[in-house]
Amino acid sequence: LSSAAGTNCIGANASSCSGTAGTLVFGSLTIGNAATAFTTTFGGTNPTTTTDNLLTVTANATLNGGSAQITLAGSGTPLVNNGTLNSQDSTIKYTAATANISPGIYDKLEFKPSGGNPTYTLGTGASQTITVNESLVIGDGINAVTVTAAANNPNLDVNGDVTIDAGATFTAPATGTFSVSGSWTANGAFNHNNGTIIFDSITSGKTISGDLDDKAKFSK
Repeated sequence: LSSAAGTNCIGANASSCSGTAGTLVFGSLTIGNAATAFTTTFGGTNPTTTTDNLLTVTANATLNGGSAQITLAGSGTPLVNNGTLNSQDSTIKYTAATANISPGIYDKLEFKPSGGNPTYTLGTGASQTITVNESLVIGDGINAVTVTAAANNPNLDVNGDVTIDAGATFTAPATGTFSVSGSWTANGAFNHNNGTIIFDSITSGKTISGDLDDKAKFSK
């Protein structure tokens, strides 16, 4: 998507970017043309969008997530962000058989495949940071899934809750920093990978339950 006007809206009234949102399925979706500034917003209330292959935000382009439910069903690296991804209140869910997870700032990040016991690798290279502003959910409580930070050791900054559901396995980074500001619920398997989790909430009421592997530090 790109236009001379420089703005666009997906899933709702194009002029106001509001109203009833639709359900959209793309083979691949590219935002911008890398040459000119361009902004696209997932508009409306909880629009649902699926890309079967690749979602690309080009240089000079901005994608505003709104409150969208964005499913990335492609393998390899299904999200390529060379521009600006404003997560806002969106949910990004990975469902492919295997995928690499691009660095960046997510609001709600989920790994919920429909089957097949996939492996998702956090990061695409060294010295990267993945930030999750609201919640990180691994698994759906039914299907097996593995999420690992062992290969690329990204810094993980979760400013909300972490949930590892039954049937899921999560391996932490060995050398990258890993901080959690919310509650920790591990009904699946957690591998500390000789790293450390820093719980840094400044408010009370957070809870820790399930597997933690005695690798926690608490700070405020």
